[in-house]
Amino acid sequence: MIRRLLRLAAAGAIYLSLLFVGDVSGQRAPGSLLLDAPVITAVVPGSPCANDQPMPLIVQGSNFAAGLHVSLGFPRGGTAVLQGDRILNVSAASFTVLAEFPESGNYTLRVHNLDGGVSGAFIVSVQNCLTISQLAPTPIYARSTPRIVTLTGGGFVSGVTALITRPNGSGYGVSGPDVVSVQPNAVQVRLILPNSGTWRIVLRNSNGDLSNTQSFFVETSPSFDFDGDGAADVAIFRPAVGEWWYRRSSDGQAAAAQFGTASDIVVPGDYTGDGKADIAFFRPSVSEWFILRSDDGSFYSFPFGSVGDIPVAGDFDSDGKADTAVFRPTTGTFIIIRSSDLAAIFIPFGQNGDRPLTGDFDGDGIVDVAVFRPSTSEWWIRGSIGGIIIFAFGSPGDLVFAGDFSGGGMADAAFFRPSTGEWFIVRSENSTFYSFPFGAAGDVPVPADYDGDGTTDAAVFRPSSATWFMLGSISGTQIIPFGIASDRPIPNAFVR
Repeated sequence: MIRRLLRLAAAGAIYLSLLFVGDVSGQRAPGSLLLDAPVITAVVPGSPCANDQPMPLIVQGSNFAAGLHVSLGFPRGGTAVLQGDRILNVSAASFTVLAEFPESGNYTLRVHNLDGGVSGAFIVSVQNCLTISQLAPTPIYARSTPRIVTLTGGGFVSGVTALITRPNGSGYGVSGPDVVSVQPNAVQVRLILPNSGTWRIVLRNSNGDLSNTQSFFVETSPSFDFDGDGAADVAIFRPAVGEWWYRRSSDGQAAAAQFGTASDIVVPGDYTGDGKADIAFFRPSVSEWFILRSDDGSFYSFPFGSVGDIPVAGDFDSDGKADTAVFRPTTGTFIIIRSSDLAAIFIPFGQNGDRPLTGDFDGDGIVDVAVFRPSTSEWWIRGSIGGIIIFAFGSPGDLVFAGDFSGGGMADAAFFRPSTGEWFIVRSENSTFYSFPFGAAGDVPVPADYDGDGTTDAAVFRPSSATWFMLGSISGTQIIPFGIASDRPIPNAFVR
């Protein structure tokens, strides 16, 4: 038996005492009167997924009042009280509670108003749903060798498999030993992600339940990342002794290799697909390529090109490996040997006197060819999906290059003006441009992604002091002494 005293605000205090029969749980006894007791009729979602993180649950019904709290009974016993900032948007007919459901099963939900009114127990049936909430590591760089990817979320059980969709829409399954470990809130899978672009993953439990689709972007590996940590390394070629020196961004230690001669043209790239840049050069006198494998230290060579060809490099077939390629000025033709099938591809584009450039200008994960024409200061870009783009940008004395400076997932046209030490960049996403000073007369531009965020950074090598100056997009300005005045900075290899 519960007695409630109500005070009616009027001239002179009037007190009304009501008597009703019931128990403190709020269950109505036959013939009794329940005053203002909250009533739960539904919750949204009706069957929430198990998750150890607070999730919003909308409680619907009647007679809810400001200041209420919720008691939540767990399937295996025990009760949690949810109140204060866990209760949101209270009205008479609904409110939101932030609740954790760490395991599947039936939970009991009761609403307690400030005046003592308590609802009946409402059963919330929690399911063991598959949910992917996060993927690591990020960023992920394209490479043709396996790596471990961790998916966090909820509802993972032994026997889970993965369905992978490539950027081109094709797919494959991952199961067995390639599902490395399974915990209720985390799964590790072994994936091969050789192409840059947007990938998708869905998990399937052994009972056939499917998770949400998790999309993730795979970046093109930095061109000058010799230690495979996802960031470009400060590196030089010393012509007098044919030595390569690079400073590993992963630990700051220097490494060296003797490979090449003073007349060779350096063309570093990930030719083996292991996520590390390989030391490589083109020998113009014999039109031969020499590549030092980063994985085992062995080297191989092969003839490709002819006298007068300009070597270029890029992953033109999107298989996670750099392809050998040349631009032939005499015919205005790019010639590419695809690493995927060793087929030779001829692309007539440009003319004698043009400066060859490469980059993914349309963001489809495939490297495109381009030229800068000094006679008209024009850029000509041949996109693999966007057709040919022509625009004027720069002058004959500028040093041109391509890189994703704006972080939009596409290569931007850019140049360094030696006379003023200024950088000029056209944003690929909207064709606007910006400029800024960074460097001085005599500096050598060395653009690369030095802080590993997927964005190309402005940087210069100053021969007079053998010092590197990098303007990192997230790391800020770095100054690193490395090399001697006569060294050739490696990240300048594709500046024209």
